[in-house]
Amino acid sequence: MSKITIKNNINSELSMTHADNKPAKSIIGTDIAVAIDTINDFSLDASDGDTVIVRDLDRGGTFIYDNSKVAEHNDGTNFNGWVRQYSGAVNIKWFGAEDASISNDSWDAIQKALDSSLDITFDNKEYKISKTLNIREGLVLQGDNTTLTFTGGRTLNMFEFSAGEVESNIIINGFIFDGGQDITTAWESGIKGDCLLTINSSILSNCTLKNFRNDGVGVGSNCTVSSCVFDSIGDNAFTLSGNHSTVSDCVLHNIGGDGYLIKSNYNTVTNITMDNIGNNDVANGQGGSGVAIGSDSTGAFNNIVSNHTMTNINSCGVTVLNGRHNSVYNITVENADIGVHTGDNENINISNININSCATGISLLLRYSTVSNCTIRDCVKPLFVDSNSGRTTISSINFRGQTESAEINGSNLTIENISSDFTNNDNNYALVINANDSTLKSVNSRNTGIAVVGSGNRLYDINVLSANGKGLAILGNANNTTVQGGKITDSSGQEISVGDYNASASSTLPNGILITGMKVGAGGARAFTGSNMLYHANLSADMSVADYADSNTITNINNVSQ
Repeated sequence: MSKITIKNNINSELSMTHADNKPAKSIIGTDIAVAIDTINDFSLDASDGDTVIVRDLDRGGTFIYDNSKVAEHNDGTNFNGWVRQYSGAVNIKWFGAEDASISNDSWDAIQKALDSSLDITFDNKEYKISKTLNIREGLVLQGDNTTLTFTGGRTLNMFEFSAGEVESNIIINGFIFDGGQDITTAWESGIKGDCLLTINSSILSNCTLKNFRNDGVGVGSNCTVSSCVFDSIGDNAFTLSGNHSTVSDCVLHNIGGDGYLIKSNYNTVTNITMDNIGNNDVANGQGGSGVAIGSDSTGAFNNIVSNHTMTNINSCGVTVLNGRHNSVYNITVENADIGVHTGDNENINISNININSCATGISLLLRYSTVSNCTIRDCVKPLFVDSNSGRTTISSINFRGQTESAEINGSNLTIENISSDFTNNDNNYALVINANDSTLKSVNSRNTGIAVVGSGNRLYDINVLSANGKGLAILGNANNTTVQGGKITDSSGQEISVGDYNASASSTLPNGILITGMKVGAGGARAFTGSNMLYHANLSADMSVADYADSNTITNINNVSQ
């Protein structure tokens, strides 16, 4: 009697051979199982319940004949009545898919697998496809670091939902999707070149999307995208167009448009690393931002963007163009035009921001918002704020290496805990307050001073160590300004100037200034016009207050040694 060996093939199904590897018959239950070499050896003369074991390592398995399915043939699980016995996912190799070292196009086999089942598995190989793969709701694609290379060109998308299918409830894991497209070529009419159009209630994880001329993926509502790499994408890596989705732990590199765009609500994007965004070397590069929240026509509300590291961003690290109640925190931006920018928005929370080597550190046009705990280094202009509707708090901001003045405009602002170390102190102020009816607290500036232009402001604990002759200047229309506490020393010029001593006699000069409780160094204090009072300003013992306006008197000065 011949010896019979039972072994598992790659699909974990039983096959049976003689020890001499010739066809065998064996009893399986009450049925006779016949072993054949390939799927081409199926018998056309079969009865219900006949069993065959196919020995082919890629397409083999156990098949049972079902006469009711004799008219069906899908090249993988049903061969004119011979029905594959399996549980769980189908394998694309069952349908004849061959890796890229053998075949230049496995589209037909993979599409047949997609048509036959909603649960598909791939092995750790590269496969090439020449056409768009049509997918269905409920699909699960499980790769094993599988590379799927698209050769269909940029007038097609890699995946699209079949006609009539709901674009939702798919799971894709463990793939490298290579669009195979030259993203540096010029934009043209009719272009597609997406990897995956908008999905909803879906999961995309542990995937790489690269070399797509248009977008990586559209993220609709209730999606999870995690641990993905987006590399060399012609427009946006992904666009959030639905609500309540989460994107996390992703890497974005060499993106032509925005790193990503949010144009919807209640989404969370966290733990993102990106570089080379809005790259002008990419054709039709949009001058993109790392993160764009909202657009000119679409608002985005109640989104959270956190824990991002960004380098080499052509436009803004983060821009909030249109929206309310968005939060941006724990962000590092290096080498961008603007680190963080907002349009005319309200109720924005920006915190824990580190910005390095940008033209402008933070540029804000907002109201009813908070900006806190920001470090801005080696930026030309560290901060520009225009908050005309006010009610915004700016706190704990640290500037280092700036070469232009920080500017704060608006009204009803609270600005506190500001630290500045100016690099280029030639005829510049570290901070220019052009706001009205605002409060400035606890400011420390090295190498140059602070100018107040707006009216009705309250300044507390102002400290300036200056070397360019500019300490505290209360200029122009800065009427009814109160300064209380602090120390201004070593200006080598004017410690406190009420009115610009470089201005002409006809210049507009402030009135109603009250300065009290300050320590002032050797430069002294000079008032040039108006009903101004320096009260208990602790001047050097050998200095006094000079009044340069013939018709004005400054009183109540107590000269006290420092």
